[in-house]
Amino acid sequence: MGLVVASRITEARWLKQSDDHDYGVNNSDRTQPGKERALRTFFEIWANPPVQTGEQPGIWTRFAAGQCEFWLLDGRYHRSPNDDPDGPNKTMLGMEQRAWFTESLASSEAVFKFPVSGSSWHCGGKEAWNHQFLYEYDTILSHVRAHRVSGLILLGGDQHVCKVSIRPRESWGGYDLHEWMAGRLVNPQQDYEEQPWSRGFGLVTVNTEVDPPATTLEFFNDKGKSHAGTKIPYTAPGALRALWDSPAGAFGRPPRSFDGELRPLTSAEIWGTLPTTTGYTIPLTELQWPKHGWEDRRW
Repeated sequence: MGLVVASRITEARWLKQSDDHDYGVNNSDRTQPGKERALRTFFEIWANPPVQTGEQPGIWTRFAAGQCEFWLLDGRYHRSPNDDPDGPNKTMLGMEQRAWFTESLASSEAVFKFPVSGSSWHCGGKEAWNHQFLYEYDTILSHVRAHRVSGLILLGGDQHVCKVSIRPRESWGGYDLHEWMAGRLVNPQQDYEEQPWSRGFGLVTVNTEVDPPATTLEFFNDKGKSHAGTKIPYTAPGALRALWDSPAGAFGRPPRSFDGELRPLTSAEIWGTLPTTTGYTIPLTELQWPKHGWEDRRW
């Protein structure tokens, strides 16, 4: 996963988020042979900011751009095998990296905070945090909740599509938690005419000079043309909490109707798998903690 960060139109830098195919075989973990060589090769090629490491080796760092802060996480070097039973001993980050991440996230004064993971946070897939590493994922969100971290937007990968997943506030006791994902720019696994949203890149624009500060997400294909998706409003209680990422609907399936409650109180599949569309803006007020509790909605 590549990340281009620009604070001015004439200034930009290309940073690299390492994942399984940079590190080893598909869906690789801490048992990957030759991972030390992969680590050395990464540092020889990519000019990422200094690695935030203590005793544990790996690739993780944080950096600021304007009033935003980014965390590039290493989800491979210390990753437990996916098939290990979930629990306190199963980890994607390793104990040292996870402590660094949660502590620095809580202390950050950035307006918008973007943790970047090679694996999906809650967009679905067999390698996603909320499917294979749910204990660690919930531990991180518990820390976010305890420290009332605001302005959090998760950036994920691994799905080979452009999409967004929104975890509703009721499912974790916070605000609606967005995960944004884009890629791949070159994707031979999907037919472009049938699945145009599977080949492209995402553009995140942040404006902290407006009140309230806001951030906008857009998706573009490999020709630089904006993706044209069908937007279904999700603001009404009980409405479908998703914006579909193509005229054909999620993953090329026709639009569907779902029975029952569509704002699940648990880690249900609905918010974990539905992709959403592009070209919408989120004000900071939607990513903050209410002063008087969620029930009266007074900020």
